[in-house]
Amino acid sequence: MTFRAARLILAGATAAAIALVPVAASAAPAPVAPATPGEPVLVQVPLKLIKAPKTRGLYGMALITIGDSQPIRVAVDTGSVGLRLLPGAWKTTPAGVNITKKKISWVLDGQRLSGRVGTAPFAISGVHAKFPIDFMWMDSNSWTKSAVKSGIQGVLGIGLSDQQLVNPLTLLPGAVSAHWSLRFYPNKLRTGGTGELVLGALPSAEAVATIPLMSQGISATGGEYWNDKAAPVCWQFGDLDRTCVPTYFDSMAPFMFVKGGDFAGLPTGRIGLLDTGTPVSMGAPGAAFYLWNFDAGKVFGLNAVKVSPKGPNLINAGSAMYSAFTVTYDAERGSVTFTE
Repeated sequence: MTFRAARLILAGATAAAIALVPVAASAAPAPVAPATPGEPVLVQVPLKLIKAPKTRGLYGMALITIGDSQPIRVAVDTGSVGLRLLPGAWKTTPAGVNITKKKISWVLDGQRLSGRVGTAPFAISGVHAKFPIDFMWMDSNSWTKSAVKSGIQGVLGIGLSDQQLVNPLTLLPGAVSAHWSLRFYPNKLRTGGTGELVLGALPSAEAVATIPLMSQGISATGGEYWNDKAAPVCWQFGDLDRTCVPTYFDSMAPFMFVKGGDFAGLPTGRIGLLDTGTPVSMGAPGAAFYLWNFDAGKVFGLNAVKVSPKGPNLINAGSAMYSAFTVTYDAERGSVTFTE
């Protein structure tokens, strides 16, 4: 599949060149000092792409620690907020970890999963949160069992919206808590690959678009929530008219999901997948060009688009977005930026 992105830089995109700091794939401390004064502080978190349980998508796996734990393998998820750990993350509760009796739930792929709230110090690539975080200790269920078999020990939600838990990245010290970027590099067979989560990353001067987000107020820890579950994005599918629809970007979604009555006329197959070859285009409101163009297909995590012509209009752009672009999040100003 070929992606055709217009070289469009919108007002609000920040021009800043970034130089990655190499970090080994472990929980060992990472260098965080800038190379020269005035350069941004960056921490590169290496990712390993693995096949997702129960779907044909790919998850980007990072290593984190909580309390005095050994490194824990977590799927990086931009569609949720907060850390959720699965039974099997450890054999014995690590020092510094407290699992409370407070109940909490999480909806994943339409399934409500239950658990309890825990608290613990958090660290990623050797960078420690300023104070202990709340996380979800999940009860055992069919999804957690299949996830553990795939080598998944948790989910690290790095979205910006107001949900039950706080994004742990926003509790890190300094500039690494304010900006970060995510990119996937699948192998040719899409059976795995690599990726990178760069803490402290600013949008590149080569950015093709910046999408502003609406504020949702202030969190209990003093950070601002931004509604990345309803980003203002414009779409065109096949012969349908261009329409601007609330959109969210989800690095764990195996396919693009298009929902709402405006899409009732789209050609689909038996299981609701958009017909192969149907053109799909995405653009920022007011932009003269679409920044993402591809033809629908059947490959999950690449070009599969599922349509449900019911309810309010809403689009989940899916994990393919992170293979086509470096997606940079700004937790200070509330924006998502795309760079080829």
